[in-house]
Amino acid sequence: MDNFFTSIPLFSELRACKFGAVGTTRPHKDFPQELSVLKERFSIKLEWNTLLTAVVQDTLCLAWQDNNIVLALSNIHTVDKAEDFREKVRRRPAKTSINGRIVRRVFGDDHEKALQIPCFIDDYNQYMGGVDLANQFREAYETHRPTFRTWWPLFYWLIDVACVNSYRLYQLHITDKPLTHLQFRTLLYCKLLGYSTKAKLQSLWIGLSGKRVFNSDFQHLHYWEKRPKGTCV
Repeated sequence: MDNFFTSIPLFSELRACKFGAVGTTRPHKDFPQELSVLKERFSIKLEWNTLLTAVVQDTLCLAWQDNNIVLALSNIHTVDKAEDFREKVRRRPAKTSINGRIVRRVFGDDHEKALQIPCFIDDYNQYMGGVDLANQFREAYETHRPTFRTWWPLFYWLIDVACVNSYRLYQLHITDKPLTHLQFRTLLYCKLLGYSTKAKLQSLWIGLSGKRVFNSDFQHLHYWEKRPKGTCV
């Protein structure tokens, strides 16, 4: 999870709802003050792989020394057992790295070395970016429109999130040539508007840079039917 969103109250609530989460964080009012001070004053003075922790509201707060001190939160990890650390092959930081000297001492003359790192860091490195990906999918074809009503943006956001989540679930279940995001959105759009009594399907041939975008099964466009004045809908 992105550090803009991570907080102890959020992770505590996620744990109560049986959702696991791990991510880096920024110092905030609920985060242990001693760990925040550690990052501010001793970020390049500790030995590599130094790990300090505290538990607040059933959330594990961590400060881990890498090139710099990394502050993190987790509601699914522990650090008191041998299996809480993994051996990963890492490359020696370049000499131009600002704080790379802390890690370079561990490598000596080796360019690569198998090192024990905390599991929460390895998990974060593998699965980070979920929020960023969701935002990328949402921004590509968002439904938001300018409005003066305060609740409309939330409504548009919920529609976008529902569409993105449905597409991601579709990708998990389809392994043989899944639709692109645009194709999926178009098919979803046609299916939903197919229930409307005001909209009709009009066949449409759509091209992009001389290439076909959609299959013939769903090359359709909805349009609103013009009705004579005085007719009831």
